[in-house]
This record gives sequence, structure tokens and C-alpha cells, in this order.
Amino acid sequence: MGRTYSLNGYINAVLQRTSSTLLVEGTTDKEAMHHLVAERTPASNRECYIDHSAMFDDISLSGQGAKAKVLKVTAEIQRLTPQFKKLSSTFAYLVDREWDGLPSDPGTAVEGWTQPQQSPSAFVTMGHSIENYHFQPDCFLDYLRFAFAEHYSGEVEGSVRRHFPSAVALAGAFTCQARDSSCIARLSGLISSVHIELSWNGRFYLAHNAISPMSIRLGGDASSFVADVNAAVDSHWSALSTNTNARWVLHGHIGSEVLWACIGLASTMAGVPANIGEQIAKGFQAERRRCCFSWLSRVPPCDKEPLDQAVHWLLSPPTDA
Repeated sequence: MGRTYSLNGYINAVLQRTSSTLLVEGTTDKEAMHHLVAERTPASNRECYIDHSAMFDDISLSGQGAKAKVLKVTAEIQRLTPQFKKLSSTFAYLVDREWDGLPSDPGTAVEGWTQPQQSPSAFVTMGHSIENYHFQPDCFLDYLRFAFAEHYSGEVEGSVRRHFPSAVALAGAFTCQARDSSCIARLSGLISSVHIELSWNGRFYLAHNAISPMSIRLGGDASSFVADVNAAVDSHWSALSTNTNARWVLHGHIGSEVLWACIGLASTMAGVPANIGEQIAKGFQAERRRCCFSWLSRVPPCDKEPLDQAVHWLLSPPTDA
């Protein structure tokens, strides 16, 4: 993890730096932002700092989640800004929106979705977390061309594009049911392409064989959980999945897992061997993440707000340094 700081030690370090600091929640966010900085054109040689919440070793932050740590550190920095005016132009933060400001009802959350509020030094992801920026078919296909070129074909691309709304529908239903059942953490890393099935109506559902592994984590609630997810696909998520805002509402981590499981199945339905479909769904995650960051750096600025704004802030000379 590298160097750690107490809260006061970190603020002192920020004050001593000659360039700007962006504080983010986790290592994935840090990696994403470094990638966007590195690929920005024209290239800038100006030094900048991107820190994450795991760097803190302070009893006042003990037991708090990553977002809470970032906000508490920020609050302390803001308290000291009148005394150390340099902080007003050399420190900013980026946090996940999660579901802040969104109603729990999926239909209202998607159809009435509004952008989170931003400020010059306070950035909030558009969707649940930074992974949501990747929830577009072009990103998934970009990775398939990169990592599975031997198996890539027009049939594979057509299958992924055709079934992507159904993948979003299942990911949305799974996300909301896991949230409402308070079991997101327990289901993390579970779902794969073998737990997904495509019905005659063209919709993805959780297969019956998902119940057994879920039972280990959820106990006797697994059967009803699967039934409730599949019912939600039919009742509202199938319709909501074509809304461009739907991708922002999915949980960044388990939503991604369900989407990749569906992409793996869509690929096998287009002739990709089953073992390769499982690799698409579950394998090479660090490589996949880096490929997604590379793809994100190439999309139009409007598709990655406010990340580009945060990069621009990082690479702009501090006004009060």
C-alpha cells in the first residue's frame, strides 16, 4: 500500500507539495485517474498527486468507509482553508455518487435521473461508481477484440449488441434486489455465465443453478432472491434497460459482474467455446480493467463527466500556490 498518513500529517504533506492533489476513494479510482492523466493530449509534464483513502492511518477515521474518509478529510481541509489559503486551489476530491439523491424505486430512479452536483474542487461520479462509465457495449467489445481476438467475429459482436439491453435489465434487477436485501457484499464475485440463461423471449434471467451457490451465502433466502430478481426483469427492468440513464443506476461492482456474465453467455451463443465464455465473464480482471480505462480515455468528454474536468483541474497551475 505504500506510505500512510495521519490526518494532520496528510494535510501537512498537501501543504508542502508544489502541485495539486486529488483525493479519491480507492485504488481503482486512483488507477483510472492516472490513466486519464497519462493519455491526455497535449501531454503535460507537470507533477500532480492522486491519493486514495487507504493511505490514512488515523484513529479518527477508523472503521469508516472509503467515501466517509474522503469526506471527513475534506471537511478538515476546508476548516483549515481560511488559515492556509493555498488549500483552496491545490486540493480537490472525487467520490462515488452511489445512490445519493436517487429514489429507491427503480423506475423513478432511471426515468427521473438527474446529474449529481459538481463544484470546481468537488467531483462526483455520474453513476454509482467509476465502473459505470464502462457500461456501454462498445467498451465490452473493445475488450473482446483486445483479449479474445481469435474468437472475435461479426456474430459475436452482433450477439453482444443485440443482447446488451437484456444484460442491463438483469444487472439492474440483481443490483436493486441485492441492495434491498442488504446482501451486496455477500454476493460479490459469485455470478458467472453458467448462472445466466436466455429465455425464449430474448431476456436474460438467473438460472436455477444459481440457487445452490447463493444458498451458501444467503441461506434459505436464495430461492426467493432468484425468483424476485427474475420477476423484476419482467415487471420493469426490461423496459427500463433501453433508457440511457439505466447504466448509471446499476451497482458498480456487482452490476459489472452480472453484465460480464451476460456478455460471456452472449459470446458462447455466437459460437465462442464455453470455457472462453467463462474467461470472458470472470477472468483476467486486472487486464480487463486497464483495457476499460484505455477505452474510457478515448470516448467524448460528455461521456466521462466530471472525470475530464478533474483531470483538467489537476493539470492546471494552482492559482494560490
